[in-house]
Amino acid sequence: MRRFFANINPSDATITLSAEDSNHILNVLRLERSAQIIVCDGNGTDYTCELTETAKNAAIATIQSSSLCPAEPQTKVTLFQGLPKSDKMELIIQKCVEIGVTAIVPVITDRTIVKMNGKESTKVARWQKIAESAAKQAGRGIIPHIAEVVTFRQSLDTAAKFEHKMVAYENEQEFSIKSYLHKATSGSASLSEGGVSAADGGRPLALFIGPEGGFSDKEATAMADSNITHVSLGKRILRTETAGMAALTMILYELGDV
Repeated sequence: MRRFFANINPSDATITLSAEDSNHILNVLRLERSAQIIVCDGNGTDYTCELTETAKNAAIATIQSSSLCPAEPQTKVTLFQGLPKSDKMELIIQKCVEIGVTAIVPVITDRTIVKMNGKESTKVARWQKIAESAAKQAGRGIIPHIAEVVTFRQSLDTAAKFEHKMVAYENEQEFSIKSYLHKATSGSASLSEGGVSAADGGRPLALFIGPEGGFSDKEATAMADSNITHVSLGKRILRTETAGMAALTMILYELGDV
């Protein structure tokens, strides 16, 4: 069934889709009354609905049943992504949302080449639309949040609230993501037991990925001083647009959360 997102009050019997989604339903998909769709509240609950009104550019659906979205991982990974060149950020967002990221924070680092030139808000708005489209395609129960662009120092301040945090660092040769997660799932505040659970029962974890050229030595030291563990992604050096996807997949696989 086709999937859409909307603000939903559980006490309501019907849902009015947004103008954009209504146009897509009526003029692109050409769905008619009695068609079945899924509408998600963006908080992990899916509502199976029947279209009951498809006229005058407004699509209204009647709620038939609700259930938790089965596609949402319990591990809530926030990706702190060093800003890459060109349109690579769009690819990173699209694929990481498909894989299961919870939020993405764009970070300006020492080796960031791209210049925002005051267009941060416009970029973030476009990135958020890409995240929404990818979430619909992947059957997600949330639309991962794309945060405003931050400085490296601001990213460390944001990451301070995470009990578990790591950075993929090319100069780390021994300590792998698997090793980190094995240690994290055996501690008193373990990922496996939800000991660092957010209010919704998730397991928050911060993942840092550098831009082209990686993090500078100064940044690597600052992260270590902030208790952000250096981890290796393996014997091969990955491009920035590949590293986040690979690391996220490793994390969710190792935690049985794919």
